[in-house]
Amino acid sequence: AEGPKIANLSLHASCPWWHMAAQPQQFREASVVQKYIQNPMLIHRRKFDIRMYCLITQEPGARPFHAYCFGDGYLRTTSAAYFNASLDRAIHITNDLVQQDSKGYGKFEEGNKMSLEQFKSHLSQSAKCTSDVFPDIVRQMQAIMIDTVQAATGKLNPRSIDNCFELVGFDFLSDDTFRVWLIEVNAYPSLEVHSRHQAGVVRLEVWRINDIRKL
Repeated sequence: AEGPKIANLSLHASCPWWHMAAQPQQFREASVVQKYIQNPMLIHRRKFDIRMYCLITQEPGARPFHAYCFGDGYLRTTSAAYFNASLDRAIHITNDLVQQDSKGYGKFEEGNKMSLEQFKSHLSQSAKCTSDVFPDIVRQMQAIMIDTVQAATGKLNPRSIDNCFELVGFDFLSDDTFRVWLIEVNAYPSLEVHSRHQAGVVRLEVWRINDIRKL
């Protein structure tokens, strides 16, 4: 990810940890340092992450919170083969704002998006994957969602407004051992669409509350 509050630090020998001291203006506030996953799972030699949506509600009267995971999501893929030593942002960052400027955008998947079913099919064709890999990845994502929401409940709905809700986007990455890592949680996830499957997730499933599953 990359944005006004996120600084990407190179891990190459030419830019060690004291790179922070060289650019103190980026770190005047408290910062979170997140390890870069150097061994991501790849699809056709390209990096990807997984976007899942979570709906958070609270019972009236400042009563308990409830979190719901939508039953479908999508993969965001890069346009070029992964090469860890490269500093090309299009190889490492799956965000549409980055990928849309890549020459290969949309060449392999419509809008650089894949459905979870396509992901499941890809895993089933891999000699390294057993039949329980996909459901285990889904379970890991749901467990991370639960932990994240529980950790944040003290900050949610600080004014105790009744009948409010929060729709958040969770971005996950799986490494090549099938361990799932949380990249970030988007409090204001983009609902812009770039593929037909993504349109189905955002325009239909996100708003069909009866399709969500309580975590």
